[in-house]
Amino acid sequence: MSARVVFALAVSLWPALRAAAQDPSRDLPARRVAPAPTPSQALALGLERLAAGWSWEAARCFRELLLADGDRPTPHLLLALALRHEPNRAARLCWDAVRRTDGVPDGVRRLVEAYRRYFGVETHPELVDARFAVAPPRARAEALVAELRALADYGVPLASELLPIERARLAD
Repeated sequence: MSARVVFALAVSLWPALRAAAQDPSRDLPARRVAPAPTPSQALALGLERLAAGWSWEAARCFRELLLADGDRPTPHLLLALALRHEPNRAARLCWDAVRRTDGVPDGVRRLVEAYRRYFGVETHPELVDARFAVAPPRARAEALVAELRALADYGVPLASELLPIERARLAD
C-alpha cells in the first residue's frame, strides 16, 4: 500500500472514528440528567443492590443518602456495609456511624453497636490501620446474624432488611 492510499483511507474514515469516540468534555452533560433520588428511594435502591451483590452501585445509592442526611448514623453504616470489601475504609465509616448515635432511637443505636462489634471498631481507625487489614472473621459474622435476628424480633425495620443479606454472605 502506498502512502497515498493509506492517507486517503485515514481521511475517509476520520469522521466516523471521531463520531464514535467519546469526549467527556463534550459528550457528558454538565448537570445530572435524572433528578437525584429521594432519601427513601436511595435507601431502597441501595438495599436492593447490596442484596444483589453490587456493592459499588449500593455505595453510590448510599452516598446519595449520605448527602441528603449526613448527620444521622444510618447512611454511614450502610456505606460501610457496601464498602466492606475494603475493611479499613468500612471500619472508618462504621466509626463515623458510632459517633453519630447520640439522640437516635434505641433500635438504630443497637444496630450500629452490632456492626461496631462485627467490624471490631473500639477506637477511631487510622487511614491505614493494620487492625483492619483483613475482613472480620466468620465467628463475628455469625454473632452479627444472631444480633440482627434479635433486633428484627425487637422491631428494628432495617435489621429485618439486612438480616437476609448477612445470612447470604455467611452462606458463601
